[in-house]
Amino acid sequence: MDIRAILLAGVPIDSDPTSGEARSAAPEAFSGVPLSFLPLLGCPILRRITDRLRKSGIDSISVLRAAPSISPLLEDLRLSDPDCKEVPGDQLWRAAEEEFENLVQAGAELVILIRVGAYAEVELDPLIQFHLDQRSHITQVMAADGLIDFFVLSGSRRNDAAFLLRHSLRKTRVQTRPFETLGYVNRLQTPADLRALALDSLMKKTSIQPLGTEIRPGVWVAGGARVNRDVRLVAPCYIGPSSKIRAGALITRGSSIEHHCVVDCGSVVEASTLLPLSYLGAGLDLTHSVLGSRRVFSVKHNAQLEVEDATLVSMLPNTSALRTLNHAANLITFVPRQIVRSLIGERRQRESQVDSKCPSPGSFDPGAVTRPVTQERALSSGVVAGMREYGNQ
Repeated sequence: MDIRAILLAGVPIDSDPTSGEARSAAPEAFSGVPLSFLPLLGCPILRRITDRLRKSGIDSISVLRAAPSISPLLEDLRLSDPDCKEVPGDQLWRAAEEEFENLVQAGAELVILIRVGAYAEVELDPLIQFHLDQRSHITQVMAADGLIDFFVLSGSRRNDAAFLLRHSLRKTRVQTRPFETLGYVNRLQTPADLRALALDSLMKKTSIQPLGTEIRPGVWVAGGARVNRDVRLVAPCYIGPSSKIRAGALITRGSSIEHHCVVDCGSVVEASTLLPLSYLGAGLDLTHSVLGSRRVFSVKHNAQLEVEDATLVSMLPNTSALRTLNHAANLITFVPRQIVRSLIGERRQRESQVDSKCPSPGSFDPGAVTRPVTQERALSSGVVAGMREYGNQ
């Protein structure tokens, strides 16, 4: 049987044009980037979904991606999926309808249609058999917490497919029985869901495998990563390609450091994710959070902050040449900074706090953490990331 697939990625979450009902109360994005576009343990989530379909025997996969805003976080997605089609967001549904027609004309008997929002490990063989046994025109997948945007469409029922797409996957022409999946499903509606997916994958509750070498049970380090010998890595955790973990740092409790990140001296990353090109300053605690694009999302407090002080968090250049120049500039200015600090009488660090070769983290400026982006409760400046005063414990 000829089975092909269409993936709709980065679909704007707007209201249904016919009912006016909101598709979802959550944005499914972080810093303007859809969560499904972000890397997870070394590989973009969208790429992991397409790879899973190919392993299930579906070779023909059409990826229609809403043209995203320019962001360095999207560079690895473009490199990993160079053949996917970028479509303006307001034309995506029409493009999907045309793609369905093209696949059917090319011989597709069944078409799997997925709006990439949730990450779902659906059992494809039982789903296809269920669809055929029910003699359905359209079969939708249901998880334990409700329906997900995962469908099987019969190629001979073009009108049913067109109706579904013209109603943004919210309505079908004929009511059918859904297929109840027992596989892993994560809605990926908030950065907290991204954290949960990373932890579940490190705990082997999903089929996702970290890209790298398991140097000891539960500790994964990718190629090009540089980890100082004084660093403590507590399983489970992941260090991505070309990332740098400097002396005295601690990475623990399901943390994921994606590619080209820097964790400076004496900092602790606990149950957190650093998105690509993120810099975490010296002597800081980052706990139960997602860091990227100079923003920190706190899972515990359901709040997001933008940080302006580059000594706390910042975003590194997205090209190797610029990163090299940035590191060289930091090295050149290190000695003058230390001289100035000694002249103004800055308190010396305890030897147990940070390696002597590392720069002093300086004093914490509460005014540098500004502009709460989303907030459910009052926040203090030290809620998400704060300077430790008790040493490297």
